[in-house]
Amino acid sequence: MLAAVTAAAFAVAAVAALVLAGRGRVHDFELPVSTRALPATGQAKRAPGDEPNDRAAHAAASRHLHLDGEDRREVAGAKRARDYSLRLALERTAATRTLSGQEDHDAARREPAPPPQRFASDPLPTGERVDLVGVRWQGRPRAVWLRARLGERGWTRWARVDAEESEGPDPQASEVVRNTQHSLPVWVGGADAVQVSTDRPLRAARLHLVVVRSRGIAALASAVVKRAGAAVAAVGRLFSGGTAHADAQPQIVPREEWARDECKPRKPPEYGTVKGAVIHHTVSLNDYSRTEAPDVVLAICQYHVNSNKWNDIGYNFLVDRYGRIYEGRAGGIDKAVVGAHAQGYNSQTTGIAQLGTFTTTPQTDAALRATAALIRWKLPLHGAPTFGSVTLTSAGGSENRYPAGTPVTVERITGHRDLDKTSCPGDALDAQLARLRELVGRIVPDPTQVAAQPTLTLDRPRSPLAFGRTATVTGRLATTNGTGIGQARVVVEYRRGSRWRALARAVTASDGSWRASWRATRSLTVRARASLANGEGVGPTTPIALRVRARLTVALPRSRVLYPGTVLRLRGSIAPTSVRPRLVLLEARGSRRVRLTVLALRTSRRGRFAVALRAPRRSGRYVLYVSASAAGLAWTRTPLTTLTVVRGGGGGTLAPAG
Repeated sequence: MLAAVTAAAFAVAAVAALVLAGRGRVHDFELPVSTRALPATGQAKRAPGDEPNDRAAHAAASRHLHLDGEDRREVAGAKRARDYSLRLALERTAATRTLSGQEDHDAARREPAPPPQRFASDPLPTGERVDLVGVRWQGRPRAVWLRARLGERGWTRWARVDAEESEGPDPQASEVVRNTQHSLPVWVGGADAVQVSTDRPLRAARLHLVVVRSRGIAALASAVVKRAGAAVAAVGRLFSGGTAHADAQPQIVPREEWARDECKPRKPPEYGTVKGAVIHHTVSLNDYSRTEAPDVVLAICQYHVNSNKWNDIGYNFLVDRYGRIYEGRAGGIDKAVVGAHAQGYNSQTTGIAQLGTFTTTPQTDAALRATAALIRWKLPLHGAPTFGSVTLTSAGGSENRYPAGTPVTVERITGHRDLDKTSCPGDALDAQLARLRELVGRIVPDPTQVAAQPTLTLDRPRSPLAFGRTATVTGRLATTNGTGIGQARVVVEYRRGSRWRALARAVTASDGSWRASWRATRSLTVRARASLANGEGVGPTTPIALRVRARLTVALPRSRVLYPGTVLRLRGSIAPTSVRPRLVLLEARGSRRVRLTVLALRTSRRGRFAVALRAPRRSGRYVLYVSASAAGLAWTRTPLTTLTVVRGGGGGTLAPAG
């Protein structure tokens, strides 16, 4: 036993030294991308860098490289592709590595079919071997393809890498970057050149490249890890008393091991709730080794933070094909950290990404079992059962299947495609979700074991409000077991364009309740967020609309019976004074009301107005009211006033009393 412990300790120390030596080279950089139009005839489908003998070169390269069949999609006149399954998977020889499935092996031997591209860049040398690449540009989404050159092995096939907004922050999140599009990150594992092709020119486009792998020591590290694993397993069997409970916390690789200081969050985490689990795939190669898997996680994190400008990696957890679970977004694996993985649902779910592409190739049984163990622990920890359905509230978004505010009922363990407009997690993995739910089982949370997570509520205020009145919103900050959290700072924010700005502030009472007020001058969409004493953030809450309307008053004569031609005088006031009211007179004809007169009323500097209206010559029933509307204010009107015109002497004047 002592020899095993010694071997394990030595192996762990050696691996740590190797990781430290390799991680010192982790970095990312960018290159500008400029595309030019291809010839309209003859060579329209030949991108710069494709020489006449490229067909043979492609065939030779395909013995080592391939993409999923998505790159053969016909795009002429087609809608924007929803299945972004990429991507660059390497076929290794028997002496190095085999593919994840025979299906991929056969695909590698088919003749590549370049997409019908209209614009393309020149091949862009990267200056060093890079492991992950993506494209960022400004403006609207475009159809984008990418290929990479892996040294002497040649070019990969073209892969479609369009922007995927469904995997990202909620629309109201502070980490949303407006008017900027990002492709999905592509793991290329050692490319020395990249080429981009698009259906239309890209504005301000840049390649974002990440270098993470510790080349030259990967084989040694793999051997050391294997020996260490065997030694540790031997020691573990000596002390193990049996298998763990189904709802015990599984072993999770912490951020300190795969990220260290190479991918730091931009901002402190925010917390929401966990009502269900959303399953994703990362559309990276499936045949990565054990030592490469942490590098893939790190590369994705660097791309999300440095290219997408998100606060941190989008997923809450990641699982590799060997069954290892990685901590994703920072903030605590036992807490309801708000991620950026399912647009419109991040604050209500935990996102679990499977490393690889599972459009046609299924995930391994080891990965499914690890994911099941994670869900059995994670959901009950937050008071949610592991079975049945759950109703989430959509926060909207351009790639959301449901408008903001819509109740959406899905399986508690669901695929990303059930919530957003995407094919994620791939057809093969989506078909495995039933098996995953079976592995998870039916677990009801134990109230005594539920983690005390902070939650913030925002009560819907009375609406609409009159202009200039005091708007007040209330809420409560408490743990999931109902205990109030006092002395926390609450900020009420309003949306202005694409950004959220502070509107009012409050401090929670000892029972967690809070109240914030401001002067209502326009209709707003508001939300609240809180900061705990330890600096952690809670929220934001679901945005709510607060309508404000002009404050309108009108004084009318007491008499509602008029003779034809009688002059009716009325007066009133309006705030704000910039709004111009309108007087509307309708004639009641049976069940219908016909508009007769619309008068725009002039107001004084104080917002006062007066008008004289002559009664119609024809007897009958009429309806009168004054309305007002303006940008930023809800439409409003005075109560309907019914006037009756009767035959008689005619003439005269009626004015308000006083």
